Amino acid sequence: MKVITALALTALCGCANTYVPPAEPAGQWVWRHDHLYHQADLGELTQAELTHEFILIKNQCNIQSLSIPVPAPACSTIPAKDCSGLSGFAKGFCEGAGGPKQRCDYSSVRAAKLAQSEVFDSCMIVGGWRKIWRPT
Repeated sequence: MKVITALALTALCGCANTYVPPAEPAGQWVWRHDHLYHQADLGELTQAELTHEFILIKNQCNIQSLSIPVPAPACSTIPAKDCSGLSGFAKGFCEGAGGPKQRCDYSSVRAAKLAQSEVFDSCMIVGGWRKIWRPT
């Protein structure tokens, strides 16, 4: 009985000290054009016209950003080990490692995608749009 009580107390104390990271704030980044939204508030621009303006600039910026090509990753093949001089367990272990393996470097892919994102964002900013955080 004492053992069960000790184990239960140990489990409870261990759980009480477990770190729980804080939750990230819920929301999303949205694009806003203060002048166009002001015109919409005054009734000079309809919601449909505001949406149309946003879609136009967004597609123009997409075209600009996609003009940056994303290269294929740089891959190299590592040849399979030569298992011909081995026997027994060592041979089985060597053959179990499989055939040739391929190793790829994706750094150029990540750099191109980051450049595309930066071109898109700067295009939107030049068009008068800015990103704002909208909590949900």
